[in-house]
Amino acid sequence: LVSPPLMQVLCTPMHLLSLSLINDPSATAAARIAKLKLATPAALLARSLRMLPAYGVGGILNSTLVARGRAMARARALPTVGGILNS
Repeated sequence: LVSPPLMQVLCTPMHLLSLSLINDPSATAAARIAKLKLATPAALLARSLRMLPAYGVGGILNSTLVARGRAMARARALPTVGGILNS
């Protein structure tokens, strides 16, 4: 839950820098750094918050659904006969 959003601390500035290199190839290093300082906090927040539903709610829901699915598969694959489980 914490690791993917924390990775954005490294990924977001690199992503913004690469966008700057592509979109404004003639900019100086000082201009790029100034733009990064302005754009990074908002982009970092947006990119980190965007991951929380997938890795938070999605991860918990996925674990629950997988556990239920495995229980159903076991019940179908290993039926009980006379109260004793066939294995």
